[in-house]
Amino acid sequence: MFPDNPILHTLTEDISNVIRQYLGPSEIISTGYKIIPYKCVHVHYTSLEDWKVEKYIACCNPSFHGHPRYDCILINTNPTVDMALVQWLKEAKWKPKTYWKNCQVFEEKGRSIIFLKYVVQACHMIPTFGGPDRMYYLNDMVDADTFLCCGN
Repeated sequence: MFPDNPILHTLTEDISNVIRQYLGPSEIISTGYKIIPYKCVHVHYTSLEDWKVEKYIACCNPSFHGHPRYDCILINTNPTVDMALVQWLKEAKWKPKTYWKNCQVFEEKGRSIIFLKYVVQACHMIPTFGGPDRMYYLNDMVDADTFLCCGN
């Protein structure tokens, strides 16, 4: 597969071991892997200095301007799975007396635990005033991202 790089010959077994460790044998679909060597990886992270999302391009190139270049990265050696208890909401049949275009009303449905890596965005839910308990209006006018994410 990679006649010019003997290190890549052992990757298939290493990849299989990592997949078994994190997914478990029942979730592995196939043992045939296609290995594609890349010369860089884009690392997205949240800065601890100002909490902004940053990007770093780590390079890995055996011949970068005639010399090998292998950037180093920091890794989390104690990975955790972040989860949250969430209150699910479903679209309600109840409508307010004053109904406006794109008015979205939701009611509580149930609770469950989710992985935080699947969270897309926070949203602003406003309790209904004068309506049934445990019902909320979706405020899709907070910012442009929320407006677009809510299908407007």
